[in-house]
Amino acid sequence: MTTSCPKPNPERSLRHPTDSNFVLGNAQAKDRPIVYCSDGFCELTGFARAQVMSKPCACRFLWGQATEPTERQKIEDSLLAQRELQTEVVFYKKTGSQFVCLLDIVPIKNEKGDVVLFLASHKDITKQKKAPAVQGGAVPSQRPVRLQEQEQAIHSLGGGSAMPEYKVQEVKKSRCILLHYGLLKISWDWLILLFTFYIAIMVPYNAANSNGRARKAGTAAIEDAGVVIDLLVEVVFIAGKLK
Repeated sequence: MTTSCPKPNPERSLRHPTDSNFVLGNAQAKDRPIVYCSDGFCELTGFARAQVMSKPCACRFLWGQATEPTERQKIEDSLLAQRELQTEVVFYKKTGSQFVCLLDIVPIKNEKGDVVLFLASHKDITKQKKAPAVQGGAVPSQRPVRLQEQEQAIHSLGGGSAMPEYKVQEVKKSRCILLHYGLLKISWDWLILLFTFYIAIMVPYNAANSNGRARKAGTAAIEDAGVVIDLLVEVVFIAGKLK
């Protein structure tokens, strides 16, 4: 007695892919460069990760003679308008061999509603297109899988179990830090500059008039005040060095 193996179901294989072939593009930079690509994408296309990074996420390096101009324009328009796109397009691997790709472009938004990333998923459907079961109909949609691919892509970037939030957090300023542009720091700099001029003028003056000068009652208070100011200047400079 022999048992026959069940025939592979193309629809099931599309709805439950075993790998994720995708790239992530920065939606807020010029030409939307690729900031991450999966291992599956490198295996599918034959390009190394270093050859893919920083290139436009439209993946123009996969285009070739059989890539329809209308499909190229669809991809560019989708990225420019920041809208979803699912289409079948002929791409070329690094070796020059072509394959039919089910391209799914999904904008990823942050909590403010701004599009920050593009998820471009690539699925090789060459065998499914040639199979009789799918020749007369459209390729089943991958919409149920897309959210899972988004989470996996962002998990790969974050390197942790929690999905990173693309938001701008306010920097908490400590009261013990003197900012370079703060009023206290500016006042301190002006005080140091003023005391520097004071030392540059008073030290030569005191040295020139200290020899043989009699201490008069009228100038005693002024001289005592000068001593206090000199002491204050020294304390300020010492504090500046300790800071």
